[in-house]
Amino acid sequence: MNKKTLALVMSCVLAVGVFTGCGSKGDSKDGDKITLTILSQKTDFVNTKFKDYAEAYKKDHPNIELKFEAYTDYDAQTQTRITSNEYGDVLMIPNTLPISERPNYFESLGNEKDLAGKYYGLDGVGDEFGGKIYGIPSDMNVSGMVYNKKVFKDAGITELPKTPDEFLSDMQKIKDKLPDVTPYYTNYKDGWPLVQWEPDTLSVFGKNTYTNQEMVNSDDPFSAGKPHYIVYKLMYDLANKKLIEKDPTTTDWEQSKTLLAKGKIGAMELGSFAIAQIQAQASNADDIGYMPFPYQVNGKFYSNLSADYPIAVNKNSKHVTEAKEFLTWFVEKSGYAQDCGTVPTLKGADMPKSLQAFKDLGVEYLMPASAKQGQAGWNDKIDKAAEIGLWQADFRRRIIESAIGNSKETYDQIMNDLNSKWKAAREKVASGK
Repeated sequence: MNKKTLALVMSCVLAVGVFTGCGSKGDSKDGDKITLTILSQKTDFVNTKFKDYAEAYKKDHPNIELKFEAYTDYDAQTQTRITSNEYGDVLMIPNTLPISERPNYFESLGNEKDLAGKYYGLDGVGDEFGGKIYGIPSDMNVSGMVYNKKVFKDAGITELPKTPDEFLSDMQKIKDKLPDVTPYYTNYKDGWPLVQWEPDTLSVFGKNTYTNQEMVNSDDPFSAGKPHYIVYKLMYDLANKKLIEKDPTTTDWEQSKTLLAKGKIGAMELGSFAIAQIQAQASNADDIGYMPFPYQVNGKFYSNLSADYPIAVNKNSKHVTEAKEFLTWFVEKSGYAQDCGTVPTLKGADMPKSLQAFKDLGVEYLMPASAKQGQAGWNDKIDKAAEIGLWQADFRRRIIESAIGNSKETYDQIMNDLNSKWKAAREKVASGK
């Protein structure tokens, strides 16, 4: 693994900002007209918000033109560009690039100890690189459910649910009073929306230690009364009580956004990134709301806070200094997170209107704590060895198939199977085999 020390960049960190230029390779001279190319996954922003950002940025940087390029299959297409060394000046780091390879392609942005106090999503990120940071989260997602307020009101729902049973009762009210509305939409076919339930395990536990400390030291994390059992039992019950779409195998993600926006769907479990996408298709954006997972710990709601794509600077850029300056502006001043309906990376920044309900409900955000000493990466290692797929759709589909009667498995049989696989894999990982 090639971990290069970028002492020059490190010496340029300022207290008032993330970083400034200090004569890095390829920097332009004052007054030179340059173009910065920015790669993004936000295809819906290309002809809207990105144009606004370019105009706003040029007012204070008249010599800089911003060129945004967005891709539908962002990870695959950007990964191809990275291997050819033609990957713009600033970009969202694709998920397909191993974290260990970041120093090979991106400029260091400073030390974790300096940046983590200012930005969310950086605690522990620099551990692998001697404390250096190579990407700043573009924004932060919280977990919860997007729902149609008008549908809830028309069904007679006056308060947001605090328990799984209350949520099921609310979905039943929608089914009974609004027969043309699908109470809950699973997005079974596309698969990835089913994975959106996974962060809710932290919400149910109520502490940030669950994923990397409690779970990896448990032989039966899928047992009754534990977070995974509680979260996915709600998924099972929704399907079992026929509160979901009639044929889950024919679902369509793009269509589901339109249906929810038009009041044909009551709710969907999605990260906060989806709020703005659905609001954009609604005749009244205020009809689209966001609620925490229906579960409280000691009378309090919790929600998992996770980083979205990290934004980084191409170390091969001819305009490294300018690229870093833009990255700082993008994270701190562009309003990108607010436009996405997500949590700003900059701590203390204004929250988007769409998350006002979380503030009103006193929802506390939790970021997964780092692993205990000697257990770094255990959650992923155990999951991979067990072939469970915590971040894949497979076992969620098993749950839905069971619930609608397409398989003979019971919910408890599925959970017991996952426990057996987890225990065996955990023993191997713990022993170093």
